Amino acid sequence: MISIVTINLNNKEGLARTINSVKKVQNVDIDYIVIDGDSTDGSKEIIKLNTDIIDSYLIEGDQGVYEAMNKGIRLARGQYILFLNSGDILGANFNNIKSYIDYKYKIIFFDIQYQYAEKLEYVPCMTDINFKTMILGGLPHSGGALINRSTFFDLGFYDVKFKISSDWIWYFKAIVLSNVSYKVIPVPIGVYDSSGISSNPENRDLLFRERKTFVDSIIKGLYDEVWNSKILHQQYQLLKNSRPVKVRDYFFSLISKRI
Repeated sequence: MISIVTINLNNKEGLARTINSVKKVQNVDIDYIVIDGDSTDGSKEIIKLNTDIIDSYLIEGDQGVYEAMNKGIRLARGQYILFLNSGDILGANFNNIKSYIDYKYKIIFFDIQYQYAEKLEYVPCMTDINFKTMILGGLPHSGGALINRSTFFDLGFYDVKFKISSDWIWYFKAIVLSNVSYKVIPVPIGVYDSSGISSNPENRDLLFRERKTFVDSIIKGLYDEVWNSKILHQQYQLLKNSRPVKVRDYFFSLISKRI
């Protein structure tokens, strides 16, 4: 059984799209959970109209998206959990999910599709997940990862003091710090609604500040060190074809020292 957890707050149109995509799933044993943060836009009514597909739901206020996700984890009955936030939808490949699951792995990542206003963008999941690649990138979450439920009880739930990056921090703790087993399947099973809070350009600074706060709590200054090495590398790429060899070699030596 796979538990699908949808969190929602005042996004009734997105919630309806998500629920409808779950309704289309065939030949998969699903435990479907909806956590609503006490919406006032009609979302509650949509939930109650779909109790034929929703196995359990909770409607109450919370401290944000990660407290809502933690509530979903506690209600989940499946061996694996897939978060599918309101607005995100399942793709046709999800009907083949049983063929993708390898129970040796605690986390199974998939490629993801991002839905923008006028286009659909395919983004492959990175396959080499380590300290540096995590700082310079990210991993799929909603609609893009199966997480063994037991792993949350082993490592802890999402840290609610981080508002938009706690999933990234949890992955960092699990894979980089705790060596939790993972596998990457190069197919998409979901479509991510790019209007979510972590995708909003206005929240990018907060996203990076939260990540930096967490990494600096491990080794102070390391986040900036790795991030600056990326900037130096970009500068080198821009200059290497338009400056003398001495300048190119200078920047290369800086990069080598920092990476």
